[in-house]
Amino acid sequence: MDTTQILDAERRITLLEKRLTEKERKISALEEELSKKDDRIKIYEIDTKNKRLYIPNLESTISAGSARIKALEASLADRDARVKALEASMSWRITAPVRKFLGIFIGK
Repeated sequence: MDTTQILDAERRITLLEKRLTEKERKISALEEELSKKDDRIKIYEIDTKNKRLYIPNLESTISAGSARIKALEASLADRDARVKALEASMSWRITAPVRKFLGIFIGK
């Protein structure tokens, strides 16, 4: 091997070493990025698990609230019916002038 071939081979080796160093740097950067993404996935998995545990509590609260609303609506309907029955009664109609007079007299 003559000097020119040796110099040529050394230049190729140097170039290949630079390319290898660059590839190793890229691999390292990609591994670091992969590690960060793995960490984010773990965080998302924990967050998802916590939310799944919380969902039954929310459903229970909603169910209890819905039951309470139905009970209040039933109570309100009962009171409305009683008021209508009272206003339709004979005694309510007979005492209407007295209530009107008292309303004027008292100022209501």
